[in-house]
Amino acid sequence: MQTKTISETQSASALTPLPPLAELSERWQKLSLQSADNFFATWAWVSAWLDPSDSNYRLFSIKSDAGDDLALAILSKDPDDGSLWLNAPASSAHRVIFCEYGGLLHSPKLTNFPLHILTDHLSQQTLHISGSRLPFDQLERVSDRRALGRQKRSSFFANLQIIRQAEGGYDALLSRNTRQQLARAQRIEETFGEISFQVSKTGVEANTALKMLISLQRSSFAVRGKESAFDSSFLGQFASALINSQANDGHVELFSLYNSDECLGILFNLVQGSTVANYQSGFALRQDPKSKIGYLVHKAAIQHYTQMGFEKYSFLAGDAQYKQSMSTDTEMLHWARLERPSALNWTENTVRRLAGRLVT
Repeated sequence: MQTKTISETQSASALTPLPPLAELSERWQKLSLQSADNFFATWAWVSAWLDPSDSNYRLFSIKSDAGDDLALAILSKDPDDGSLWLNAPASSAHRVIFCEYGGLLHSPKLTNFPLHILTDHLSQQTLHISGSRLPFDQLERVSDRRALGRQKRSSFFANLQIIRQAEGGYDALLSRNTRQQLARAQRIEETFGEISFQVSKTGVEANTALKMLISLQRSSFAVRGKESAFDSSFLGQFASALINSQANDGHVELFSLYNSDECLGILFNLVQGSTVANYQSGFALRQDPKSKIGYLVHKAAIQHYTQMGFEKYSFLAGDAQYKQSMSTDTEMLHWARLERPSALNWTENTVRRLAGRLVT
């Protein structure tokens, strides 16, 4: 089939109230089957946070001449400041789920996707993009807007294809220091008993593991004087909703590492196509700083998914040292708010940049 540009296939674009949930689900899932390995673009992810009764949500769509959806997006209006968010919850409290790889769900028939078709519907409203693969200059070019409030975050991942091909396996791709840390941590934990792992196979198993993960994360964060993401009750409800809809089909897995009967750590993993993404985690506490339990749990998971034939194990966005140490590759994600150029926007952005320089 010949690939067409959007100008050759576009019939009409519209920004409308949400249709009935059953209709939206069918349309979204049909289009998402054509998308890449991005769990954040699936109906499972969207439906877990979307409140169809909330009037702050609207649907953007582009249809072909034949009436098929070429692109879909949920636009949410922040009730506090009126700004719009692309494929993210309306409430700032609910954005604790932290959406990444943001963009419009669209057909691969479109060789280029001019975001301005969406922004043309928005008048002067601000549009927030979360974790786009497109760099800022491309975001501005395809949206006809200025990208302000710019933030870049690395998204580290382990390339499982390279690991399978490497002589010496995963260890051979790690730094000498990381290999030493892993070997030392392994020896420490083996003194307490045999190390084994479990992967949830059902929703019941996954929900049981989720409770333990939340407990481990809250405990370890409290000791360090930090707040756990699960201090928000919404994240726990959201995670459970993902499990209830996807665990039995294998799209959500909780990977647990044990030392005899003690749970060392649990990973909440999103599985889509050939990609596994670690979304949340919880690890047991140890007094010995050389006991790198998180490293051990991630290594065990990476080895498991390598053997299972997956191609990518993503740590998602963030510059934490363990992500850098355990990864083989990285890509850059971009957060920005897209606004129409104006003197006020220019002034605000200049003040923010200057303030940032003064702080640093």
